[in-house]
Amino acid sequence: MVYLMGKAYGNISQKPITVKLNRDQIAVLDRVAELGEFNGRSHAIRELLLPALDAGAEAMKTGKGYQGLLTYAVLLKKLIHHFDTIAKNSKHLRLPDDQTQFDIEGLPKELGIEPLTA
Repeated sequence: MVYLMGKAYGNISQKPITVKLNRDQIAVLDRVAELGEFNGRSHAIRELLLPALDAGAEAMKTGKGYQGLLTYAVLLKKLIHHFDTIAKNSKHLRLPDDQTQFDIEGLPKELGIEPLTA
């Protein structure tokens, strides 16, 4: 059996796992999945996580953390189409001066996004 992250060769099937997120993280995940045109939460998590798994595998294989980080950076570039799609599809959420207002209750405070008041 040969494992290459992102592609499965041989008799391999995907198996569900449990990922614990708080309510705020789930709200952001749902918006990313929707605006990034992913096929739901699982697809978004899988696509966003695979570069990190590949990077971890590279660090283990080479014994060099920087090789893992380099791999991670290269693979993240492949996600640019999803991030471009998120930016395009969230255009209606931006105010005229390019500020963004999300109607996500409980948006994580560490994002530094507060409701705008007129």
